[in-house]
Amino acid sequence: MKEEMLKQKEEELRQQVAADKKKGKKSFWIFLIILIAAFFIGGIAGMITFGLKGGAALLQAYTAQIYNVCAIVVPAIMVVFDVVMTVICFVQYGSLKKRVAIWMEQGEDEEELDRIELRVNQPIAFTTIGMIINFFLVAVNWKLDSCIEEPSVLISSMVMLGNLAFVLGLVVQLMIQNLVVNLEKQLNPEKRGSVFDLRFQEEWINSCDEAERLIEYRAGFQAYKIGQYVCIGMWVLCIMAQFAFNTGVFPVACVTVIWMVLVCVYLTEHIRLERKSRGLSK
Repeated sequence: MKEEMLKQKEEELRQQVAADKKKGKKSFWIFLIILIAAFFIGGIAGMITFGLKGGAALLQAYTAQIYNVCAIVVPAIMVVFDVVMTVICFVQYGSLKKRVAIWMEQGEDEEELDRIELRVNQPIAFTTIGMIINFFLVAVNWKLDSCIEEPSVLISSMVMLGNLAFVLGLVVQLMIQNLVVNLEKQLNPEKRGSVFDLRFQEEWINSCDEAERLIEYRAGFQAYKIGQYVCIGMWVLCIMAQFAFNTGVFPVACVTVIWMVLVCVYLTEHIRLERKSRGLSK
């Protein structure tokens, strides 16, 4: 009986090895096809790059006018964006607060708790994305301010308004996140951490249970994988911009640094955790 089981396992192992070899060959040919296609796409991208270079030369005659218009439009966008984002997030927070109060009064239904905790992620997601967009817009605002040699009173006022919108927007977004975190603490008193604390993420993850940590780890790994693809895409765009707009190697260097940090942190942490799980000190 044991011999038959061993033979069956050996046969299954042989089939698995054969299937892996077949899959490996298939993956190699698929990779080769993708590589050849990438060369063709690179040629097309090169032609597009030279076309963009010609278009950029035509736009240089209108550079001053474009800067003047953008110096007024960008701060206005920042103000409108921050106001809309604040209204949406406060409405979401108010709705969540009411649902939490009703849940606590009506006997703490577990199914309703799951729905509330799922909704808690919405204002956090909105404010986090809004914060990133604000950092981008304020950088554009500062660039426009530096490119205009003699700005008018209107442009100077709009630039200052954009800077003010950035600061106030950042403060409001952090306040909303802190309110939502405090709401989460009402639902789960074991949770720890304050948004205004620099070690908030570490304290928060340490106060989560195993299931919540697993979700965080899976989401982090997914972000790492997508980050790899994004870095490749940004590298291609930076190379195209380098030839089309004479941006130099600095954008490519920035993408390379981000890419390297992603890979190095992942690999070093993976090795550290594997050593720890195997009980190895070195």
